[in-house]
This record gives sequence, C-alpha cells and structure tokens, in this order.
Amino acid sequence: MLPILSARGRMASAVSGLVLCLTVLPTAAGAQDISDMAERIQKLERDLSMLQRQSGGNGIAVPAGGGAAMGGDAASQLMLRLAEVERQMADLTGRMEETQHSVARVNTRVDNISKDMDFRLQQLEQHGGGAQAAAPAAAPAAGAPSTPAPAATGGQPGVFGVLPQSAANKPAAPQAAPAGLPAGSPEQQYNYASTLLRNGDYAGAQNALEAFVKQNPKHDLAGNAQYWLGETFYVRQDFKNAAVAFLDGYRNYPKNNKAPDNLLKLGLSMGALNQTKEACAALTRIPKEYPTASDVTKRRAESERDRLKCPKT
Repeated sequence: MLPILSARGRMASAVSGLVLCLTVLPTAAGAQDISDMAERIQKLERDLSMLQRQSGGNGIAVPAGGGAAMGGDAASQLMLRLAEVERQMADLTGRMEETQHSVARVNTRVDNISKDMDFRLQQLEQHGGGAQAAAPAAAPAAGAPSTPAPAATGGQPGVFGVLPQSAANKPAAPQAAPAGLPAGSPEQQYNYASTLLRNGDYAGAQNALEAFVKQNPKHDLAGNAQYWLGETFYVRQDFKNAAVAFLDGYRNYPKNNKAPDNLLKLGLSMGALNQTKEACAALTRIPKEYPTASDVTKRRAESERDRLKCPKT
C-alpha cells in the first residue's frame, strides 16, 4: 500500500489547524493579507479534495503494482503534490503565527504608552507644571452650554468651610502684567490667552482669561477659560486664589467638561493650604457628581484622598 493515506491524514490536520488560526487572528491584521491567505487555503482544500478522489476516495488502498486506478508514475506525482501542498500549508501557518505575535507586541506597546502618559500627567500636576504642558493649542470643541449654579445663601459662613463667601464671588486681584484682550472673535481671544499660558506668561494669561470670562460669561469656552485661570494661580503656588478660581469654575459651569478637573484642583489647592477636611470634601464629590470623569482625574483624586487619609465613604 502506498503511503498516500497517511499523507492525506496529515494534510487534513494541517488544514484544520490553519483554519483555527484564522478564527482567532485579531482584526488588527491586514484585511488584504487575510483575504489572500483565505484564497490560498480554499485552493489547497480543492487540491486536497482532488487528491483524495485520485487516491481512492473513501480510504481504499491503492495497489502498489499499478492497475486501473493509478500507475507507478502517477502515484509518485501524487506524492510530490501532497508534499508541496503540505509545505505551503506549513508556510501559511507560520505566517499566521508571526502576524499574531506582531499584533500582540503592538497591543503591549499601546498599553505601555497609555500607562506612561497617565504617569507623566500625574508627575506634571504634582510638580506644578500641568498648566503649561496641557494648555490647549486652540479653542477646543465646545461642551454643552452651562448654566450658572444657584447663588449661595447669605447665611453660609464660607465655601467648604474656609473661603469667605465674598472671596468666592470676587475675582482675584490681577498682578502687574499686560492687561486686556485683542480685538477679534471670542475664539481668537481664547486662543490668545492660551498662547500666553503655553509660553509661560502666567500673569498675562491670568489677565487675559479674567477679561475673557468677564466679557463672555455665557460663551461655550467660558468654562474652559475659568479652569485655566485657576491653573495660572496653581502653577505659581498661589493656592488661595487658585482655590477661588476653581471653585468659581465648579459652581458657575457645573456641566462644562472641565468641571471634574475644577473639583480636583480645588481639592489639591485646599490640601496645599492644609485644609484637609475641605480638600477631602471636594475630592469626594468627584466620583459622586461626575461618574464619567476621565480615569486620570478619578485616579488622581483617589490618590490624593489616600494621601490625606480622607474618611472612606
């Protein structure tokens, strides 16, 4: 009996293994490569089916001495074709495994980059460099228009227990720096203030952002401007004025995309002022009031609560 039957069995196993590889291949692999491989597999399966018919159909042994079914030369050619098909199948399987390995490496790199970015953002904020590094390059897409929060009642002694009500409602006194905004649209004025901030002109950015919020309190960018105003104080370690600015941002623009960051920086500013109770109160509100805040913001708030030993809620 010729060894065709055993070769055919090996061939069927190879086809099954390659089809299994295709089913688990990540979608990140190139669509064209997958299409080419699928066409080659279909051709190999057709060849295998033809070889099975030539070798006796349902497992019937082929006579060694020739006969009506197949002569010696035909049997040799059949074995050569089987060997070639097996080689091609092995090659395709190897390519599949290499592609899977490449995709796994890319996924690992993306995960590492994401973790590194989170770590760098935390380091920048801890060293007071967050504002300069993260200042927007242009007017960002506007979030949902915000509505002012109700004014606090006159009987409230202070905000979070330490800031007098008058201080919370009163803008911080500007420092000596170029004042005002250039003529132009609110978007152009916002970008002007952002440029000052990126260039490290924190006093100039403070004045420009204060003017922007005063002139455009209902604009979609007003909430962002209020947040960056707080950053101009925070980066200079003027934590009292920073707390006032972040509190105004939280109260006046509660639906702005920067609202969770206002609460975070309010808590950090309070912590820097050794007002632990008030810092904990601000930080604890983030997951309750803004459950969809960014992971970076929520992790930073949790880390600061742990550092301050805030009560568990």
